[in-house]
Formats: sequence, C-alpha cells, structure tokens
Amino acid sequence: MGGGESTPASEPNAEMERWKERNRMREEEEAEERERIFDKILRCIIASDRREDSRQSEARVS
Repeated sequence: MGGGESTPASEPNAEMERWKERNRMREEEEAEERERIFDKILRCIIASDRREDSRQSEARVS
C-alpha cells in the first residue's frame, strides 16, 4: 500500500477536474452567446420602435 495507490486515484480526479473546466468554459461561451443574441434582439426592438415613432410623427404632420 505505497505510493502506487495514489496515482490511480488521482487520475480520475484529474479527469473530473478537466471535465469540470471544459464544462465551465462551455457554459461561459453559451452565456456569452445568449448575451450577444439578446443584445441583437434588443437593438432590433429599439430600431423598430424608432421607425414606428417616426411614422407616427410623419402621420401627425400630414
């Protein structure tokens, strides 16, 4: 029961840590992508509102 037992036990732990890190990085990338999509949608909504406001202003002037 020497140091030989620590190596097999540490390998699954190291693999689990690598898996956790990859998973964390993937989750961060997905969160960033969701944020970019949300920003695009928000910009589209704002632009649409501005166009509608502009049309209403033109209708009032006419």
